[in-house]
Amino acid sequence: MWREFRERWANTATEFSEEYTKLLGISVVLVPLSALLIWIESGTADPLRTPMSVVYVVTLWMVLFLPFVAAARHHWRQARAMDKVRARFAQGLEALYAGRDEEARRFLLSVQRWEKHWQYGNSWVYRTAYGAIVLALTGLAGLAHYLSYYSLFRSDIVSRPKVLTPIESIQYVIERPFLLGITLVIAGLWALSGLRELRHMREQAWRDYYGKRLAAALTAGKGVGAATPLEEIVGVSARELFGLDEYFTKAQLRRSWLRLARELHPDRWMHADEETRTAKEAALKRVNAARDQLERQAQEA
Repeated sequence: MWREFRERWANTATEFSEEYTKLLGISVVLVPLSALLIWIESGTADPLRTPMSVVYVVTLWMVLFLPFVAAARHHWRQARAMDKVRARFAQGLEALYAGRDEEARRFLLSVQRWEKHWQYGNSWVYRTAYGAIVLALTGLAGLAHYLSYYSLFRSDIVSRPKVLTPIESIQYVIERPFLLGITLVIAGLWALSGLRELRHMREQAWRDYYGKRLAAALTAGKGVGAATPLEEIVGVSARELFGLDEYFTKAQLRRSWLRLARELHPDRWMHADEETRTAKEAALKRVNAARDQLERQAQEA
């Protein structure tokens, strides 16, 4: 059963599944421990103990997970934007093959718009601002966790007979700024360790690749046939259509194909008009042909 779950996860998840798998493993350990802590602390007559225990657990989870989830989420959103670029590029090519130049130009505008969206998300200004917001939220969560801890426990990690109110906890913190500073520094360093992945700009080589190729094909005005290979039309190989490097693996090819297939599959566009669904189905056939070509090349190598 576990082997089947791992195989299905590997076949359906994106390349960021490793980050989420690590978080899932930590969660499996922390969830029962958190539930046990809340259950133990709620066994007293003090009405503040249960809510403060919940705050203590929730803020701890925020400090631990927020930076890593935020970094993985950013890369996931960027990957989805590039998926849309490639999907619309494939549709633009299909329109070009069929001689529908106006439709191909509309797809070119969509490709360029999504490329700008991707470039904005990859800019150092956006990534710096995004990281600063996550860092601030992690610091606030660390501060709330610090306050809830001293509401529930004494400095020797023994439960207080009577839980301190939030006002009393704040007064306690104000009187000890050194401990508060240590808490914020630790939370900040932890957040920076989780956000370090924001430094890497993935798929930078493809920032305006597809828009330029589709624009060049439209400008050239070539008469092309449905069976003409991609590289003979716009200088794009099957490998480049999926955004793969020269030494790609079968797993990377499958993930890239799944991501494009999700964008183009007609079942996702059941409520669209027939023309739209037909165009996406034709583009998906092109994508499938490119995948088959790469699989054959991998087998021959």
